[in-house]
Amino acid sequence: MFITIQYYLKKGRLVLPFQSFSSIFVSSLIMKISLFILICLAILQLAKASDSFECRGLDNGQTSNNPVYKNPECSYQCKICETEDCKDDDDSSCSSSVCSVDENDGSINSCKIDGYVGSHVILENESIRIWNFTLEPGQMTSMHRHDYDYSFIAVRPSQLEVFGEDGKRLFEFWATESSLRINGDYLEPIDTDIKLPWKVPRVHAARNIGTNTYHEILFEHKYGVKDSTDFKSLKHEL
Repeated sequence: MFITIQYYLKKGRLVLPFQSFSSIFVSSLIMKISLFILICLAILQLAKASDSFECRGLDNGQTSNNPVYKNPECSYQCKICETEDCKDDDDSSCSSSVCSVDENDGSINSCKIDGYVGSHVILENESIRIWNFTLEPGQMTSMHRHDYDYSFIAVRPSQLEVFGEDGKRLFEFWATESSLRINGDYLEPIDTDIKLPWKVPRVHAARNIGTNTYHEILFEHKYGVKDSTDFKSLKHEL
């Protein structure tokens, strides 16, 4: 059997037929890979949209008995943002701030406010709502608003830093336990003998700046707390 090999003259060069086939194969492969990547990106966008739709479907708009608070993935994201003043500042004491970043255009905005005073609700009835609250080292809460007087007990204490609604850093503290009530735009200790060195705004975010996982149980009192004995009795029961 005779095999005839044809040569083609192209731009002054001799080109074998299989070389053309090889280039066509590579081009086709690149197109298929590109199409696969585009499909994967589209699926990811649909998944994000689905999650967002699910969260909106869970949110009944109520402060109390809102199913959305059982889902930790539905809280708004808040992150540390480098301020213009700190970009060229080597001073470690330069104050940090928080913001949210738009996933679509990358624009930097103020953190959205939600009602996630913990990670997720584990129990709720007509008088109390109990939250499980964990923060890994470096992890931050959403910018949240406290709508009820509350008490918390840290199962695993850690050092937390607090940010105000405007995104500015306010203070840091060793979180162990406390019982606070709402007084206008601020929170104050229920035990009048306790004096805080700083004002605690009702709307704030917190970040774990310690080296271990922070774990707390938070109790919201829907009908308020009369005095510190309520918190002490609750702590004793636990």
